[in-house]
Amino acid sequence: MQSNVQRRLAGAPAEAQAVARLGPEQPQFRDTPLEVKAFSTAGMSGWAAQLGSPAPEAPRSRWMARIGGLAAIVALVAYLIWRISFTMPPAGGDRAIAWTLVTFEALPLLGLVLKSITLWNIDCRAPEPVTEPPQGMKVAVLIPTYNEPVEVLAPTIAAACALKPSHETWVLDDGNRPWVAEMCASFAARVVTRAKHDHAKAGNMNHALELMAAEEAAGKDAIDIIAVLDCDHVPLPTFLTATLGWFADEDIALVQGPQAFYNSGAFDDDGISGEQGLFFNVLMPSRNVPGAGPFWCGSTSLLRVKALRQVGGVATETITEDMHTTLKLIRLGW
Repeated sequence: MQSNVQRRLAGAPAEAQAVARLGPEQPQFRDTPLEVKAFSTAGMSGWAAQLGSPAPEAPRSRWMARIGGLAAIVALVAYLIWRISFTMPPAGGDRAIAWTLVTFEALPLLGLVLKSITLWNIDCRAPEPVTEPPQGMKVAVLIPTYNEPVEVLAPTIAAACALKPSHETWVLDDGNRPWVAEMCASFAARVVTRAKHDHAKAGNMNHALELMAAEEAAGKDAIDIIAVLDCDHVPLPTFLTATLGWFADEDIALVQGPQAFYNSGAFDDDGISGEQGLFFNVLMPSRNVPGAGPFWCGSTSLLRVKALRQVGGVATETITEDMHTTLKLIRLGW
Protein backbone atom coordinates (compact mmCIF):
# COMPACT_ATOMS: atom_id res chain seq x y z
CA MET A 1 0.00 0.00 0.00
CA GLN A 2 1.31 3.45 -0.93
CA SER A 3 1.61 6.10 1.74
CA ASN A 4 -0.10 9.46 1.29
CA VAL A 5 3.23 11.03 0.37
CA GLN A 6 3.92 8.31 -2.19
CA ARG A 7 0.48 8.71 -3.72
CA ARG A 8 1.03 12.43 -4.11
CA LEU A 9 4.47 11.88 -5.63
CA ALA A 10 3.12 9.33 -8.07
CA GLY A 11 1.18 12.05 -9.87
CA ALA A 12 3.93 14.64 -9.70
CA PRO A 13 6.42 15.47 -12.44
CA ALA A 14 9.57 13.37 -12.63
CA GLU A 15 11.65 16.27 -11.36
CA ALA A 16 9.51 16.54 -8.24
CA GLN A 17 9.67 12.81 -7.64
CA ALA A 18 13.45 12.75 -7.97
CA VAL A 19 14.02 15.57 -5.50
CA ALA A 20 11.27 14.66 -3.04
CA ARG A 21 12.45 11.10 -2.71
CA LEU A 22 15.67 12.39 -1.21
CA GLY A 23 13.67 12.64 2.03
CA PRO A 24 15.79 13.10 5.12
CA GLU A 25 18.89 11.55 3.56
CA GLN A 26 21.83 13.86 3.13
CA PRO A 27 22.20 14.92 -0.53
CA GLN A 28 25.44 15.90 -2.17
CA PHE A 29 24.13 19.45 -2.66
CA ARG A 30 21.13 21.44 -1.46
CA ASP A 31 19.29 23.41 -4.15
CA THR A 32 16.60 24.99 -1.96
CA PRO A 33 14.59 26.78 -4.69
CA LEU A 34 14.43 23.63 -6.83
CA GLU A 35 13.56 21.41 -3.87
CA VAL A 36 10.83 23.73 -2.63
CA LYS A 37 9.29 23.85 -6.10
CA ALA A 38 9.40 20.07 -6.33
CA PHE A 39 7.83 19.52 -2.92
CA SER A 40 5.13 22.11 -3.58
CA THR A 41 4.33 20.45 -6.91
CA ALA A 42 3.97 17.17 -5.04
CA GLY A 43 1.44 18.80 -2.70
CA MET A 44 3.80 18.95 0.29
CA SER A 45 4.83 21.86 2.49
CA GLY A 46 7.82 23.73 1.12
CA TRP A 47 9.72 23.53 4.42
CA ALA A 48 9.75 19.71 4.12
CA ALA A 49 12.55 20.18 1.60
CA GLN A 50 14.80 21.17 4.50
CA LEU A 51 14.28 18.03 6.59
CA GLY A 52 17.56 16.55 5.45
CA SER A 53 20.98 17.36 6.85
CA PRO A 54 22.74 20.57 5.79
CA ALA A 55 24.87 20.24 2.68
CA PRO A 56 26.83 22.48 0.30
CA GLU A 57 24.77 24.75 -1.91
CA ALA A 58 24.13 23.38 -5.39
CA PRO A 59 26.32 24.97 -8.12
CA ARG A 60 23.24 26.21 -10.02
CA SER A 61 21.87 28.02 -6.98
CA ARG A 62 25.29 29.35 -5.99
CA TRP A 63 26.08 30.89 -9.36
CA MET A 64 22.59 32.32 -9.84
CA ALA A 65 22.90 34.08 -6.46
CA ARG A 66 26.42 35.34 -7.15
CA ILE A 67 25.59 36.60 -10.64
CA GLY A 68 22.46 38.26 -9.29
CA GLY A 69 24.39 40.01 -6.53
CA LEU A 70 27.13 41.22 -8.86
CA ALA A 71 24.58 42.35 -11.46
CA ALA A 72 22.77 44.41 -8.84
CA ILE A 73 26.02 46.08 -7.76
CA VAL A 74 27.05 46.84 -11.35
CA ALA A 75 23.58 48.20 -12.19
CA LEU A 76 23.55 50.53 -9.20
CA VAL A 77 27.11 51.75 -9.91
CA ALA A 78 26.18 52.40 -13.55
CA TYR A 79 23.07 54.30 -12.45
CA LEU A 80 25.09 56.45 -10.02
CA ILE A 81 27.66 57.25 -12.72
CA TRP A 82 24.88 58.34 -15.07
CA ARG A 83 23.14 60.25 -12.28
CA ILE A 84 26.24 62.21 -11.35
CA SER A 85 27.49 62.73 -14.91
CA PHE A 86 24.29 63.83 -16.64
CA THR A 87 21.63 64.96 -14.16
CA MET A 88 23.37 67.22 -11.65
CA PRO A 89 22.53 70.96 -11.62
CA PRO A 90 25.50 73.13 -12.55
CA ALA A 91 25.72 75.12 -9.31
CA GLY A 92 23.91 76.77 -6.45
CA GLY A 93 21.52 75.42 -3.87
CA ASP A 94 19.97 72.98 -6.32
CA ARG A 95 23.31 71.22 -6.71
CA ALA A 96 23.68 70.81 -2.94
CA ILE A 97 20.19 69.34 -2.72
CA ALA A 98 20.95 67.05 -5.68
CA TRP A 99 24.11 65.72 -3.98
CA THR A 100 22.06 65.00 -0.85
CA LEU A 101 19.60 62.97 -2.92
CA VAL A 102 22.41 61.12 -4.70
CA THR A 103 23.96 60.25 -1.36
CA PHE A 104 20.72 58.61 -0.23
CA GLU A 105 20.44 56.82 -3.57
CA ALA A 106 23.96 55.45 -3.11
CA LEU A 107 23.37 54.07 0.39
CA PRO A 108 22.04 50.69 -0.85
CA LEU A 109 25.37 50.11 -2.58
CA LEU A 110 27.09 49.53 0.76
CA GLY A 111 24.40 47.06 1.77
CA LEU A 112 24.65 45.22 -1.54
CA VAL A 113 28.42 44.86 -1.24
CA LEU A 114 28.26 43.67 2.37
CA LYS A 115 25.48 41.18 1.63
CA SER A 116 27.29 39.84 -1.42
CA ILE A 117 30.44 39.28 0.62
CA THR A 118 28.57 37.76 3.57
CA LEU A 119 26.43 35.45 1.45
CA TRP A 120 29.07 34.56 -1.13
CA ASN A 121 29.38 31.12 0.45
CA ILE A 122 26.51 29.52 2.38
CA ASP A 123 27.85 25.97 2.22
CA CYS A 124 26.99 24.14 5.39
CA ARG A 125 27.99 20.67 6.59
CA ALA A 126 26.76 18.83 9.65
CA PRO A 127 28.30 16.10 11.79
CA GLU A 128 27.02 12.57 11.48
CA PRO A 129 23.85 11.85 13.49
CA VAL A 130 24.54 10.42 16.93
CA THR A 131 22.88 7.61 18.84
CA GLU A 132 24.33 8.75 22.17
CA PRO A 133 25.44 12.17 23.44
CA PRO A 134 29.12 12.74 22.65
CA GLN A 135 31.64 12.08 25.40
CA GLY A 136 28.95 10.79 27.74
CA MET A 137 27.34 14.21 28.12
CA LYS A 138 24.04 14.57 29.94
CA VAL A 139 21.29 16.47 28.14
CA ALA A 140 18.17 18.25 29.35
CA VAL A 141 15.45 19.71 27.13
CA LEU A 142 14.00 22.89 28.65
CA ILE A 143 10.51 24.11 27.72
CA PRO A 144 9.73 27.53 29.28
CA THR A 145 6.01 28.29 29.55
CA TYR A 146 3.76 30.78 31.27
CA ASN A 147 0.07 30.83 30.31
CA GLU A 148 -0.21 28.83 27.08
CA PRO A 149 -3.21 26.48 26.73
CA VAL A 150 -2.99 22.71 26.71
CA GLU A 151 -3.42 22.43 22.93
CA VAL A 152 -0.20 24.43 22.48
CA LEU A 153 1.82 22.89 25.27
CA ALA A 154 0.94 19.18 25.04
CA PRO A 155 2.34 18.44 21.56
CA THR A 156 5.67 20.06 22.41
CA ILE A 157 6.07 18.16 25.69
CA ALA A 158 5.06 14.87 24.13
CA ALA A 159 7.48 15.29 21.23
CA ALA A 160 10.29 16.42 23.53
CA CYS A 161 9.90 13.41 25.81
CA ALA A 162 10.01 11.07 22.81
CA LEU A 163 13.30 12.47 21.50
CA LYS A 164 16.39 10.30 21.22
CA PRO A 165 18.99 9.83 22.64
CA SER A 166 18.29 9.58 26.36
CA HIS A 167 17.74 12.94 28.07
CA GLU A 168 15.65 14.73 30.67
CA THR A 169 12.71 16.96 29.77
CA TRP A 170 12.12 19.94 32.07
CA VAL A 171 8.95 22.01 31.75
CA LEU A 172 9.64 25.41 33.31
CA ASP A 173 6.13 26.50 34.30
CA ASP A 174 6.10 30.14 35.35
CA GLY A 175 2.32 29.93 35.72
CA ASN A 176 2.46 27.34 38.53
CA ARG A 177 -0.54 25.55 37.01
CA PRO A 178 -1.63 22.25 38.61
CA TRP A 179 -2.89 20.81 35.33
CA VAL A 180 0.56 21.30 33.78
CA ALA A 181 2.10 19.23 36.57
CA GLU A 182 -0.49 16.49 36.03
CA MET A 183 0.08 16.44 32.29
CA CYS A 184 3.86 16.35 32.68
CA ALA A 185 3.58 13.43 35.09
CA SER A 186 1.73 11.49 32.40
CA PHE A 187 4.56 12.18 29.94
CA ALA A 188 7.33 11.49 32.53
CA ALA A 189 8.53 15.10 32.19
CA ARG A 190 9.82 17.11 35.13
CA VAL A 191 8.03 20.31 36.17
CA VAL A 192 10.06 23.19 37.58
CA THR A 193 8.39 26.22 39.19
CA ARG A 194 9.72 29.22 41.09
CA ALA A 195 8.41 31.55 43.74
CA LYS A 196 9.69 34.79 42.22
CA HIS A 197 8.75 35.40 38.58
CA ASP A 198 11.29 37.98 37.50
CA HIS A 199 12.97 38.57 34.11
CA ALA A 200 10.37 36.51 32.21
CA LYS A 201 11.82 33.69 30.08
CA ALA A 202 15.45 34.57 30.87
CA GLY A 203 14.77 34.49 34.61
CA ASN A 204 12.86 31.24 34.22
CA MET A 205 15.80 29.58 32.50
CA ASN A 206 18.33 31.02 34.96
CA HIS A 207 16.30 29.52 37.81
CA ALA A 208 16.59 26.14 36.09
CA LEU A 209 20.36 26.60 35.70
CA GLU A 210 20.63 27.44 39.40
CA LEU A 211 18.66 24.31 40.26
CA MET A 212 20.99 22.23 38.09
CA ALA A 213 24.01 23.69 39.88
CA ALA A 214 22.49 22.99 43.30
CA GLU A 215 21.70 19.39 42.39
CA GLU A 216 25.17 18.93 40.93
CA ALA A 217 26.66 20.20 44.21
CA ALA A 218 24.47 17.71 46.07
CA GLY A 219 25.99 14.83 44.10
CA LYS A 220 23.74 14.43 41.05
CA ASP A 221 25.26 14.00 37.60
CA ALA A 222 25.95 17.34 35.96
CA ILE A 223 23.88 18.39 32.96
CA ASP A 224 26.27 19.38 30.20
CA ILE A 225 23.94 20.45 27.38
CA ILE A 226 20.55 22.12 27.48
CA ALA A 227 18.21 22.16 24.49
CA VAL A 228 15.68 24.98 24.50
CA LEU A 229 12.22 24.78 22.95
CA ASP A 230 9.57 27.45 23.09
CA CYS A 231 6.35 25.80 24.17
CA ASP A 232 4.82 26.14 20.70
CA HIS A 233 7.81 24.62 18.90
CA VAL A 234 7.26 20.90 18.35
CA PRO A 235 10.65 19.26 17.68
CA LEU A 236 11.21 16.76 14.90
CA PRO A 237 12.37 13.30 16.06
CA THR A 238 15.90 14.06 14.83
CA PHE A 239 16.26 17.33 16.76
CA LEU A 240 18.85 15.97 19.21
CA THR A 241 20.45 13.22 17.14
CA ALA A 242 21.18 15.68 14.31
CA THR A 243 22.64 18.43 16.53
CA LEU A 244 24.43 16.88 19.50
CA GLY A 245 27.36 15.80 17.35
CA TRP A 246 28.54 19.40 17.14
CA PHE A 247 29.41 19.34 20.84
CA ALA A 248 32.22 16.84 20.29
CA ASP A 249 34.14 20.06 19.58
CA GLU A 250 34.72 21.52 23.04
CA ASP A 251 34.93 25.06 21.65
CA ILE A 252 31.30 25.06 20.54
CA ALA A 253 28.83 26.64 22.95
CA LEU A 254 25.75 27.10 20.76
CA VAL A 255 23.98 25.19 18.01
CA GLN A 256 20.94 26.89 16.49
CA GLY A 257 18.46 24.85 14.47
CA PRO A 258 15.99 26.21 11.89
CA GLN A 259 12.35 26.96 12.61
CA ALA A 260 9.30 26.56 10.38
CA PHE A 261 5.71 27.51 11.10
CA TYR A 262 2.74 25.58 9.80
CA ASN A 263 -0.19 27.69 11.03
CA SER A 264 -2.52 28.33 8.10
CA GLY A 265 -2.77 31.85 6.79
CA ALA A 266 0.59 33.08 8.10
CA PHE A 267 2.49 35.37 5.75
CA ASP A 268 5.34 32.84 5.67
CA ASP A 269 3.56 29.51 5.44
CA ASP A 270 6.30 27.45 3.84
CA GLY A 271 9.19 28.59 6.04
CA ILE A 272 11.36 28.98 2.96
CA SER A 273 10.43 31.96 0.80
CA GLY A 274 9.55 34.54 3.46
CA GLU A 275 11.64 36.41 6.01
CA GLN A 276 11.81 33.41 8.35
CA GLY A 277 13.11 31.15 5.59
CA LEU A 278 15.63 33.74 4.41
CA PHE A 279 17.03 34.07 7.92
CA PHE A 280 17.35 30.37 8.77
CA ASN A 281 18.21 28.99 5.32
CA VAL A 282 20.47 31.73 3.96
CA LEU A 283 21.73 34.18 6.60
CA MET A 284 22.38 31.60 9.33
CA PRO A 285 24.26 29.12 7.09
CA SER A 286 26.47 32.00 5.93
CA ARG A 287 27.63 32.35 9.56
CA ASN A 288 28.60 28.68 9.83
CA VAL A 289 32.27 29.57 9.45
CA PRO A 290 35.13 29.86 11.97
CA GLY A 291 35.04 33.12 13.88
CA ALA A 292 31.43 33.96 13.06
CA GLY A 293 28.99 31.56 14.66
CA PRO A 294 25.18 31.70 14.74
CA PHE A 295 22.84 33.87 16.72
CA TRP A 296 20.88 32.25 19.50
CA CYS A 297 17.26 32.58 18.41
CA GLY A 298 15.78 31.56 21.75
CA SER A 299 14.34 28.22 20.65
CA THR A 300 15.20 25.06 18.67
CA SER A 301 18.72 25.49 20.02
CA LEU A 302 21.29 23.74 22.18
CA LEU A 303 23.76 25.40 24.56
CA ARG A 304 26.72 24.18 26.58
CA VAL A 305 25.96 24.73 30.27
CA LYS A 306 29.62 25.45 31.03
CA ALA A 307 29.63 28.33 28.55
CA LEU A 308 26.36 29.74 29.87
CA ARG A 309 27.71 29.77 33.40
CA GLN A 310 30.83 31.60 32.26
CA VAL A 311 28.69 34.49 30.98
CA GLY A 312 26.54 34.55 34.11
CA GLY A 313 23.60 32.63 32.66
CA VAL A 314 21.00 33.94 30.25
CA ALA A 315 21.25 37.72 29.89
CA THR A 316 18.56 39.66 31.76
CA GLU A 317 19.72 43.21 31.00
CA THR A 318 17.57 43.48 27.86
CA ILE A 319 14.39 41.90 26.49
CA THR A 320 16.40 40.32 23.65
CA GLU A 321 18.08 37.85 25.97
CA ASP A 322 19.02 35.47 23.17
CA MET A 323 20.98 38.02 21.14
CA HIS A 324 22.51 39.56 24.27
CA THR A 325 23.67 36.14 25.49
CA THR A 326 25.14 35.40 22.04
CA LEU A 327 27.25 38.55 22.19
CA LYS A 328 28.51 37.63 25.66
CA LEU A 329 29.52 34.18 24.45
CA ILE A 330 31.36 35.64 21.44
CA ARG A 331 33.23 38.11 23.65
CA LEU A 332 34.54 35.22 25.76
CA GLY A 333 35.80 33.43 22.65
CA TRP A 334 33.12 30.76 22.29
